[in-house]
Amino acid sequence: DRDSKFIYQDTNAKHWIIDFEKVRNNEVEFLKEPDLLPFMITELGVTLTKDEKLTKDVKTITIDEFWNTVKEYKKGLIPLIKQKDNIMRKIEEDLKRRYFESLREIENKKHISDYEIEIEFEVFDTLNSDEPVLKILFTEGMFEDNEPYSLSLFGIDMQVGRLCWYFLDGLGLQSIQKKFFFWSEIKIRNQKFFNV
Repeated sequence: DRDSKFIYQDTNAKHWIIDFEKVRNNEVEFLKEPDLLPFMITELGVTLTKDEKLTKDVKTITIDEFWNTVKEYKKGLIPLIKQKDNIMRKIEEDLKRRYFESLREIENKKHISDYEIEIEFEVFDTLNSDEPVLKILFTEGMFEDNEPYSLSLFGIDMQVGRLCWYFLDGLGLQSIQKKFFFWSEIKIRNQKFFNV
């Protein structure tokens, strides 16, 4: 399983610990779960301590102050979400244009028997770009749906385009602050049948 904390280089993340001695001894259970507390919420700068207190900047905070911190964090993301949403809408518009150009081109070819077109959009981590961290498959019908998507699921009162919504849904709110490589691809299978 992919651990998104590696994508965000979160030095406070809790990862399973490998006991290499147990691995050498071919023991089945060789992973050790780290202690849950203290638990650091890196993007908020808040820690839940072992004695179940919330701290921020080495001061204890109340639960109301914690929720205000969450609210301010999300509010601070709005300008960045708007900026990246505008870019992603342009990327999706380009993908739509390329798709319909490809469709017209292949439909004009009279000598083929059948065709298939796949529309893929992949997101790669800039530090480890071998495998996509997110893959979105588009259909033609998706291009006809221009309704905006609400971010109320994330507790943010705003609407974004489809690509931004899928991106945030797949990688979380913290993904909006990180750089990724985007790759859009239209795959065409030009098929021809023969009776011999």
